[in-house]
Amino acid sequence: MKNEDGTPPTETAEALPQPVSAGLPRGTRNIAILAAALLLPTTVGCGLALGMKAAIGALVGGVLGLGNFWLLGRLVVQVTTGDELAVGPLLGRLLSKLAVLGICLYVLIAWASIDGLGLIAGLSVVIVSTMLSQAIGLVR
Repeated sequence: MKNEDGTPPTETAEALPQPVSAGLPRGTRNIAILAAALLLPTTVGCGLALGMKAAIGALVGGVLGLGNFWLLGRLVVQVTTGDELAVGPLLGRLLSKLAVLGICLYVLIAWASIDGLGLIAGLSVVIVSTMLSQAIGLVR
C-alpha cells in the first residue's frame, strides 16, 4: 500500500482498507454468509426445543436480521465511496431504517403472533456470526 503521494505508509500509520465500489466489503460478506449458515441450525434447534412456532419465528428473525445487516453494509459502502460525508442524510437514513425495523418487529409479534423467543434467536444469528468471524480472524 502507498500513500496518495506514492510513498509507503509510515510504521506508525495504519493502512485503511480499499474502498468498495460495488457489493459488500469482504468482511461484511463473510459475516452474512456465516449468519446464513447458522440460521438453519438455529431454526432446527428452536423447533426441537420450543416447537414449530418458535422455529418459524427464528427463521423470520434471521431473515429480518440478515436483511437489516445487508442494508447497513450497503449504507456503509455508499457513505465511504462518496466524496463528502453529509451527516444529516446519513442520520436520517439510519433512523428511518431503525423505525422500519421496529415497526416490522411490532407487527410480527403483536399481529402475526410470531414467537418472541424464536424471533430473538433468529435476530441474534447476525451478532453471533459477527463474534465468530472476529474470533476466526484472531486465530488466523
